[in-house]
Amino acid sequence: MTFSTEPTQHAYVRVTDMKNHTVNLSDLKYIDENVFAEIRNYTISKNDLYITIAGTIGAVGEFPDELDGMNLTENAVKVTPIVLNKTFLCLMMQTEYVQKQFKNKTYQVAMPKLGLERILTTLIPVCCLTTQEQICEAVNNASIYIDLISENYSGLSDTISVIKSKILDLAIRGKLVPQSPDDEPGSVLLERIRAEKEELIRQGKIKRDKKESVIFKGEDNSYYEKIGNSIIDITDEIPFELPSNCLFVRFKDVWELLSGRDLAPDDYNSQEIGIPYITGASNFTNGSVTISRWTDSPQVVTRLGDLLITCKGTVGETAFNTFGDAHIARQIMAMRNNYDLNIEYLSLCINYYIESLKTAAKGLIPGISREDILNLILPLPSEKYQISVVNRVNELFETIEHIKKSLN
Repeated sequence: MTFSTEPTQHAYVRVTDMKNHTVNLSDLKYIDENVFAEIRNYTISKNDLYITIAGTIGAVGEFPDELDGMNLTENAVKVTPIVLNKTFLCLMMQTEYVQKQFKNKTYQVAMPKLGLERILTTLIPVCCLTTQEQICEAVNNASIYIDLISENYSGLSDTISVIKSKILDLAIRGKLVPQSPDDEPGSVLLERIRAEKEELIRQGKIKRDKKESVIFKGEDNSYYEKIGNSIIDITDEIPFELPSNCLFVRFKDVWELLSGRDLAPDDYNSQEIGIPYITGASNFTNGSVTISRWTDSPQVVTRLGDLLITCKGTVGETAFNTFGDAHIARQIMAMRNNYDLNIEYLSLCINYYIESLKTAAKGLIPGISREDILNLILPLPSEKYQISVVNRVNELFETIEHIKKSLN
């Protein structure tokens, strides 16, 4: 489908436009008359509601009047209230009671999807029209005060985000905690990793990577990468300067990356039979993983200590594996430490790059590719610095969260 930014054409409403229970008009794409004629059955009305059914499941909202007669993505469905108050129905579909039903009714195929027939069987609490209107009015009045509180809280949250970002920036650049000249430099650590890899290759446990890279700084202060017999200038890819006892490496040269795989519905269950099955961003909450499905037919298994990241749909959510063996779906990748590296330091690096990874996500349904991760250029300091900087970042973040709670 070809999109245009010309507002004279027909708006095409995508899942990515649906935010805060309405549609963000500033992000819309447009289609011409020919495409509009072909998909006019997907036309929406200002009286409709939407429910997202793929990628992000169960997001609900109202269409602005300006979108009356426009087109809706196939990853969402429209709901036309017949008897119920539209705003009341929208509120009810946002409740935990209804959202849990949406989650339980989701098909687990290549990408999780909420079937139309399952939406139609969802139970929704209702009351008389007069009470519906009273509930809507009460929620609207409360929202005014909530918005006022949120405005002030948002300012605080923005400040905290900036502070955390600056701490992370200093940590990755090697400037957050002092580095002793007596510490073993990153180059010695890298040589030890290469020696371990050679031993694993000799034992037949891994294959030699013919494209393994060596990144070094030339006498002209430019950065170069040697792959086989080829040497290229990669100065433009270097994100910042490092202390003299640190160096840059590609992710793929020091870490292992596992890509998940979806299971057929018959291969997983909700009766805790087998090992956990982690399906996507819906399992991630504030840096931890919740489990609602299990499988006795695992294919791609994350292990205790892996760093998990969501790579499809809602991208960039991270969490450590604290629960042991689990199968991961294709919406997730697992980063594994095979060489006695510090996985928490890797987490700092990934969180530093998270916004650029999200920007690199392509398509109507965002996705981080394996290459996006494997080709990341990461700083490699001494083991001692990795430990000390992780401890310092944790201390500072805990202090910030304590201050935040005290102000609530």
